[in-house]
Amino acid sequence: MQLPIEIPVKSHVSKFLAEKFPRGFRLNKRTHLGIALFSMLRRENIDSQFDSFVAGYPCVFKVNVGEHSFFERGCRNVSSETAHQFNTLVQDLIEAEMFGIIEFLEMFGVEQKQAIEVFMAKYGFDETDVKFDALKKAYQRYWAKKNKAGKKRLKGVDFLPFLFTLQTVKALDSRYLQKKVAKMAA
Repeated sequence: MQLPIEIPVKSHVSKFLAEKFPRGFRLNKRTHLGIALFSMLRRENIDSQFDSFVAGYPCVFKVNVGEHSFFERGCRNVSSETAHQFNTLVQDLIEAEMFGIIEFLEMFGVEQKQAIEVFMAKYGFDETDVKFDALKKAYQRYWAKKNKAGKKRLKGVDFLPFLFTLQTVKALDSRYLQKKVAKMAA
């Protein structure tokens, strides 16, 4: 027997989850989302600082929890902190998927604006759910951070010429090789 648990979510999170799980979500430990949610539902969070955030979440995501998990494992604690953490987790998943889709489309010559519009259309997002400009700024921050990380120099790079010289000296350690190289140079 499955027992339904309702978790308050933002509208774009609800649309994303509805697209990913069209037949509903059953709590399990086989997916990343299931493992994280399993852990969240077992903790009793009584932190009321998230109540004001969660009060503004207009939608509800239904999770079917097995009877064993509900009663014996204690997967029944839905607090405002749990709802906030779940929304944050799913928003990170949304961003990761968005970045992947936009990069993929840009590889084939699609402009950034059109790629973001394709992503929004895929999940049925509109301006009331999440703003186009917010997605664009998030992608630009991601791209700037990715480019900055790619330009870092490794610590050993400055020593490469020195190490190459050392390797050459080691290779020429025998007198025979030294004489041979000296003849070739002359």
